[in-house]
Amino acid sequence: MQSILQDLGQIAEDYLSAAGDGPYCASAPAAEDQDPSDVWKGVYHEEGAYLYNEWDYERQNYRKNWAVLRELDVRPQHDDFAANTVGKYLGLVRDLRRTFEALRGEDKLLKKQVNGDDVDIDALVEAYADTRAGMEMTDRLFTKTRKLERSIAVMFMVDMSGSTKDWINETEREALVLLCESLETLGDRYAIYGFSGMTRKRCEVYRMKAFEDPYNDLMRARSGGISPRD
Repeated sequence: MQSILQDLGQIAEDYLSAAGDGPYCASAPAAEDQDPSDVWKGVYHEEGAYLYNEWDYERQNYRKNWAVLRELDVRPQHDDFAANTVGKYLGLVRDLRRTFEALRGEDKLLKKQVNGDDVDIDALVEAYADTRAGMEMTDRLFTKTRKLERSIAVMFMVDMSGSTKDWINETEREALVLLCESLETLGDRYAIYGFSGMTRKRCEVYRMKAFEDPYNDLMRARSGGISPRD
């Protein structure tokens, strides 16, 4: 009604019509009768989904609860796709792992500390020279090892629209396998989702790997199950 009022300023009589033949049923349909892929009947498309406002630049206003987003799982495909991809690009996988290992970094050695794990020889030599010159010796004569903690979480979004058919989808799936094999070296938290949709009523994200999911055989099978949708 808010949408119609924004367009017309009032609710016109020809907008007021019966919903259809038959009596009105206040009770919801049984769960077993509902098909999650059927989003076109009544308001069922809103059940179990996330509703988002969408900005309409022509109206200069939001359409309330306009886009309907549903989260689904990628159906795993147990065809050894991930293993075959690693074998196909074994040399590249090794190079990527070495690159990501370098990104991981090492423990940092802090010099000229008041206390620490070992004597800082360079600082000691400088301090000795200062005392010979008549200056006061510093107390910063130690080294300390500090462990660098990484706190990173990143989500990758994969295009699963109909335009990714054929070689594009094949390349995407292979790239995802190489990405996961490399990211496992870092130990960082990451997630992978696909996205597709058809009109505002059918916006869908497909979960391949959530942040808390380990990269295991199920995740590898899901990488092979990523396919073009709507």
